[in-house]
Amino acid sequence: ILTTTGFVFVSYLGLTEPASVAEEVKNPEKNIPRGMFLSLLVTTLIYVGGVFIMVAVIPHTDFLANRTPVWTAGSTIFQLYPKQIVEILLVGAAIAAFETTGNGGLMSASRYPMAMARDRVLPSFFTHVGKFKTPNYSIIATSVLMVVLIVTLNVEVIAKMAGAFKFIIFILINFAVIVMRNSRIESYDPGFHSPFFPWIQVFGIVSSLIIIVYLVWIPILFSVGIFLLALLWYWNYSRVHVKREGAIYHWFALLGQKQH
Repeated sequence: ILTTTGFVFVSYLGLTEPASVAEEVKNPEKNIPRGMFLSLLVTTLIYVGGVFIMVAVIPHTDFLANRTPVWTAGSTIFQLYPKQIVEILLVGAAIAAFETTGNGGLMSASRYPMAMARDRVLPSFFTHVGKFKTPNYSIIATSVLMVVLIVTLNVEVIAKMAGAFKFIIFILINFAVIVMRNSRIESYDPGFHSPFFPWIQVFGIVSSLIIIVYLVWIPILFSVGIFLLALLWYWNYSRVHVKREGAIYHWFALLGQKQH
């Protein structure tokens, strides 16, 4: 179960996309949490319902060897309709799903280089915004990187690499929430507070580490390689251009006030 969780987790990565486009969302403090919870509910219902139908329609002996269970289940259910219409509906639904997923992923992913360039962690040309008010160079760079990975790697490896890398990001995000809330910085006043703090964050960190262990070595090594590359980039570029104090310093200062 844990191995499969790490493999299919990439299907839920779209849940975090609203956070990366926060500055383009109206009333983000309310709408981003609403969007994430609603999308989690809707996608879970669709995924569970779809798998339930496939398991109910396709014999388990055939399911194990079936490479296109959605197609098989759809063809079985819509037997009363002409075969060509059923094929058009299934293919059209698949194309629409891929288009929306790719568009949403590209939109959110391209905002990271732009935000990092604003913080001078990346070169400033990533902040360039075109006539449609979109980060042109950031979108191009993100698209090229995606195409290279899709062409050079198979789907299973990409899914596991994306899952492992996202688990590492979630570990860092959960740790950042703990640090930010314990630092008690006056300017840090989010509109949405995570309930059951810090136990939700601790659970997120521990569960992510457990699932990473159950993944194969390729995605783990890839994530470690990205992490080391990021450290090299920080040491040789970002450290020179960025001078700031982290929130963890404020936490240490508060802890230092407790003499005993």
